[in-house]
Parts: sequence; structure tokens; C-alpha cells
Amino acid sequence: MFKKIPFLLAILGIVGGVFIAILFAVNEEMFENRIHAGLEKNEKIQQIQDPAKRAEKTKSEADKNWRYYQRFHFHATGISAMMLGLLLFLRRLKAPPRLTTIASYAVALGGFA
Repeated sequence: MFKKIPFLLAILGIVGGVFIAILFAVNEEMFENRIHAGLEKNEKIQQIQDPAKRAEKTKSEADKNWRYYQRFHFHATGISAMMLGLLLFLRRLKAPPRLTTIASYAVALGGFA
């Protein structure tokens, strides 16, 4: 069981990334509304006097924040998949078992850092 924990962490990361993608697909408007609500509270944006400039700034910031949400999904899924591949590689190595176990935990914990 001790050697399976890194694999469980990798699979948990993949499932989490896919779950985020499902949330985006099902309720994208919720995320966009949340971003806009947060930008409405942003003091620097609200200090802009010109409504056109404020709307432009809000739109550019909303687009940037939405892209960060997407990146979170891409990285969660991609890094977890790479982590799983490295763990499978480490399992096949002809190295001392203690060393491969330590390396497996390092890879699994590094994937979540």
C-alpha cells in the first residue's frame, strides 16, 4: 500500500483536472459572473472615471482571469498525467526499491506543489 500512494495522488490529480473541465463545460457562466463580480469590487478599476475605459479595463482583466482558470485546468491535468508517466517509469527501473519509493513520493508531491 505504501508504494501505491504516489499513484493514487497522480490519479487524483487527473480526476481533479477532468472534474474542473466538466465544471467549466456545465457552468461556464458561473465562473465568468464570479470574475466580473470580483472586478466590480476592485478599487483600482472602480477609480477609473471614464466609463468606456473602465469597461475596457474590466473586459481585459476578465479575459485574463478566465484564461488563468483555463490554465489551472490544463496544468492540473497535464502535470498529473506526466507525473503518472514518471511513476510508471520509476516502477520499471532496476534501482534499489527504497530509492525508487523515495523518488516516487518526490514526484507525486512535486506534482502538487
